[in-house]
Amino acid sequence: TLREEMLSLDLGLVPPASAVRTVSNLFTNAAWRLELALPRSQLQAGVPGWATLDVTDASGQPCARLEPLMGNFAHFAAFHEDLRTLYHLHAAGLKDIVDPALRGGPEVQVYLPGFKAGYVRMFVQVQIDAQVVTGSFGFLVQP
Repeated sequence: TLREEMLSLDLGLVPPASAVRTVSNLFTNAAWRLELALPRSQLQAGVPGWATLDVTDASGQPCARLEPLMGNFAHFAAFHEDLRTLYHLHAAGLKDIVDPALRGGPEVQVYLPGFKAGYVRMFVQVQIDAQVVTGSFGFLVQP
């Protein structure tokens, strides 16, 4: 259609879950460390900003081997605690990456929309050496 569109879906009523509201900006596994640097110590509802995803290996060496995954170096999905709001975000600054040989990292910028107040769980996916790494973060957005 040659115009940017934002899809939305009303998930209806979802029974409340006893979700743990863990606040963390760091994800690690045996091989990788993903850290999300937020723009300030407290996010404010309705105030957009930028965050930086920093990717290092387990020893702390910066990773500049991020591979294109679905046309981008990183994909983010954030879920609000109301269980009705989903934010789907991509790494900033690039259109779809069509060259599979292109590499990125160790830092990836992401634009944060003006989130709703409350707890947000964010997931990120990156691809390194043909392996998808999925990390999760949690943060509070102040009213």
